[in-house]
Amino acid sequence: MLLRLLQTATCLVAAGLLAACATGGPHHAIETGNAFLWQASPPPGEGGALVVLGSIHANDTPIELGVSVEPHWRESETLVVELDATSLDARETAEVLFARGRLAEGTLPDHVSPETWAALRDFCLQRDIPVAIYLPAKPWFAALSVEEVMLREAGLDPENGVEEQLVRRAAREGRPIESLETLDEQFGAFDGLDLAVQEQHLSDALAQVDGGAVQEFASLWRRGDRAGLAHAVFSDERPEMAPLYDAIFRQRNHRMAERLLRLARDGRTRFVVVGAAHTVGPDSLPSLLARRGWTVSPDPESP
Repeated sequence: MLLRLLQTATCLVAAGLLAACATGGPHHAIETGNAFLWQASPPPGEGGALVVLGSIHANDTPIELGVSVEPHWRESETLVVELDATSLDARETAEVLFARGRLAEGTLPDHVSPETWAALRDFCLQRDIPVAIYLPAKPWFAALSVEEVMLREAGLDPENGVEEQLVRRAAREGRPIESLETLDEQFGAFDGLDLAVQEQHLSDALAQVDGGAVQEFASLWRRGDRAGLAHAVFSDERPEMAPLYDAIFRQRNHRMAERLLRLARDGRTRFVVVGAAHTVGPDSLPSLLARRGWTVSPDPESP
């Protein structure tokens, strides 16, 4: 969901320039039965069941979820996502973005190395993006913007992400939609990082503009390769990047798990969709629920 919000925020800042990177042409549904899917049941008397689906936030075509997912959707009463972007208006998004993503003083070249700024300038020149739009931006926002453009160039559209499609379906069916985070919390996870970590994030994004990494992530998800996806996300052993992974995954997972536990107290069955990276690793949502006494298991139809 961050990518969808970033797309909206970037369009506000850049007057739609990055949105012009969207790919055109017809889309064809694909069938995926290899979903990252877990069933979670609470201890007796402690609430309603959860189905947790790890998703990809963008894809080249609309995704038609397979036979292992549809029965759980029909049996659930509420859709839960990281953040329901349809509940936000453009003004609220812009206000949070400017509060979180805008430098308090100076410009971006004052806060990153000459090499990083030169790489961002070259990135913009190659795409006819005015580099001036990044002058007031903090490095984390520039990094996410680069990654959003990279997704577009790889043909991956947030509109085709699993959450986006299920949010639209829930709206058509009149199903309640609940959020696990606020917009400020999502952007705040990046904004709370030290500027040096933010710059390294930006530098890494600029070094991967060929889109190979995001294509591999989508491929791992389609194959249902949990171990491979966990390795792709968490294999970076550089100590300077540990705060990024702690903020974006461990801290957010703990916060989302606590909110799921509170939501479940009303006894409703919920269909939960989060990014696949939040469903793998030692502090994944399934692992955190299991630590709280829930019975958590991969769906039998899912590898």
